[in-house]
Amino acid sequence: MDNCFLNDQFLQILTENLKNWQNVKSKTDLEISVPGGFTGTTFLLKNKLTEKSINNPVILKLHIEGRRPGLQKEMKFAEILSEQGWGPEIYFQCDQFRIERFLELIPMGIYEMRNPYYMSSIVQKLVEFEHNSELNKFLTEFYKGKKQTLLMEFKDAIYPKFQTKIEQIEGYIGECDDDIQELFGVVKREYYDQNQIAYLERIFKEDITSDSVRVSHYDVQQGNILKFAADQSKIIIIDYEDPLFAPTYLGLGSFLGSIMRENSHPEGYGVKFYPDNAITEREIRFCRGLSYRGKRIFMRMLYTQ
Repeated sequence: MDNCFLNDQFLQILTENLKNWQNVKSKTDLEISVPGGFTGTTFLLKNKLTEKSINNPVILKLHIEGRRPGLQKEMKFAEILSEQGWGPEIYFQCDQFRIERFLELIPMGIYEMRNPYYMSSIVQKLVEFEHNSELNKFLTEFYKGKKQTLLMEFKDAIYPKFQTKIEQIEGYIGECDDDIQELFGVVKREYYDQNQIAYLERIFKEDITSDSVRVSHYDVQQGNILKFAADQSKIIIIDYEDPLFAPTYLGLGSFLGSIMRENSHPEGYGVKFYPDNAITEREIRFCRGLSYRGKRIFMRMLYTQ
């Protein structure tokens, strides 16, 4: 983190928005951790002059567009969920950064996520997220009245960028080693010569007018499902950078599919898949029943308001 960020204006924001931080006079009064997360924009900020409390330390998240995909959506989602008490409390937010409450959280293992109690809690959180009226309203307005889905995003932005990149690489691939050229040839043949948009349109028939198409987290997996250290019966779902619209079954499918994916496997960085951990039919029926009952409750509440 660049120390020039810790200027007098930033220190003033801390003292005005954080209880018991009025004694901070300079950056030497602060202790800042190394960046956390994949984006390198999350820091733990501690007031060295004050004892540990509910607002010491705090989380500092830098809003750097290039490092945080979906930043504008994520900022608004975090704000809404903070106000509702569903996500971490935000003490201060501006275009450059936000300061939020530090929560002592523990990653969940694959076995824990399959525990029926935790499964019930996770499915309940998914249903709450999908049926959150403020999130649905904001995301619709963000896309100018359109229910933007991942397939639409793929058509409009992701695949055109991929096509352009392939065309750029094609100009100098002849200078590369044979194995690189061979790999490029496979990618081009499978994903460029065969138009992926046409391929996906044959498989997926989207009905974005349906009431079953709602805001989706799109990344409900082990790294984003955490339990509270102080009360491990409670969980929280974090990371709101990728929300789009989707059929409500997608969030549940994303979670169930993540059972095979281990974020913290002991073989270095990255993600590893363990097919033997695949979800069972019994677990699918269990989660589907929970999801169906949760949606019925939300719809009943909606029509009785």
